Amino acid sequence: MNKYYEPNKLLAMKDLNGRKPAIYICDGNRSSGKTTAFYKLAVDEFLQEGKKFCLFYRYKYELDDCAGKFFDVIQSIFFPNYEMTSKAGSGGMYHYLFIKQIDSEDEPICCGYAVAINLSDKLKKVGNVLCDTETILFDEFQLENGTYCPNEVKKFQSLYYTIARGGGLQSREVRVIMIGNSTSLMNPYYVKFGVVQRLREDTRFLRGNGWVLEHNFNESASKAINESAFTSAFSDSDYVQYATNNRYLRDSNTFIETPTGKGRYMCTIKCEGHEYGLLEYRDDGFIYVSDKADGTFKFKIAVDLPDHSTNYVLLSHYDAYISNLRFLFDHGSVRFKNLRCKSAFMRLLNYSME
Repeated sequence: MNKYYEPNKLLAMKDLNGRKPAIYICDGNRSSGKTTAFYKLAVDEFLQEGKKFCLFYRYKYELDDCAGKFFDVIQSIFFPNYEMTSKAGSGGMYHYLFIKQIDSEDEPICCGYAVAINLSDKLKKVGNVLCDTETILFDEFQLENGTYCPNEVKKFQSLYYTIARGGGLQSREVRVIMIGNSTSLMNPYYVKFGVVQRLREDTRFLRGNGWVLEHNFNESASKAINESAFTSAFSDSDYVQYATNNRYLRDSNTFIETPTGKGRYMCTIKCEGHEYGLLEYRDDGFIYVSDKADGTFKFKIAVDLPDHSTNYVLLSHYDAYISNLRFLFDHGSVRFKNLRCKSAFMRLLNYSME
């Protein structure tokens, strides 16, 4: 067994339809070498084949020193004779990445770019600059704090299409590599791809329409972290389980169960385009959140503005009702069909998934 992660098997996989995927996803426990492996791959492909890459960040401020953030991970190990620099373009809306041999008198060569997802609309105007990108790298696509860009998945898609046009084609095949620690199954990308419903504890590889996923566990990294003195001080914490045992930090199966009998339908909530039903089980003393909604029921609440549509009212109009639901949750009187239902309810209450 290799001490550090190797991406070859994931990159050789076909998607659910037997086609070459557009998106390759790798998540797993910390310190396994996932980021290092894919960063090295991107630089190797440029130096050997001239293939440019584009680094995805979320916000503009993250583009500062993007060359250092990226290249410092791999330089001393794999590319000690090279250096990488960056240069802002269009007022810092994107950055060029340049690479050169340290002892060479040649000018640095542009090897790729760095962009911010939250600037997807503005970047449409400079798509011609990015149109020779062949690989997109998106590290930390899952966040420990669960706070993503507003409408992040839509902005991600928009930015992809901006990059994928050009070269005489209306749309090119650009490979996307998404890297992250196992933070939450409820991250917006897994929800969009339907990973939530399909991933099991023993799943290592999963295929979807246009994407493939590797849920990686590196035993060597887990052992090294577990044996540290710092870890022993926090041995019973959720974070240690996440960092060492590949458990999703922000997910909890607490209060997920299926009630018996028939509940009284209370209302429908809409979150990220999906509808959920709230039912009261008075004899059992709790309310239940289901992934099946009664489309004829008139009491409907939209969690966010994008979910606001005909017959829906924004939750801000029901402060007292939401406060009562929060009281019930705080007192252990809410049950959920699955993690997706729980996540939607947390959004309704504006709780974090701790």
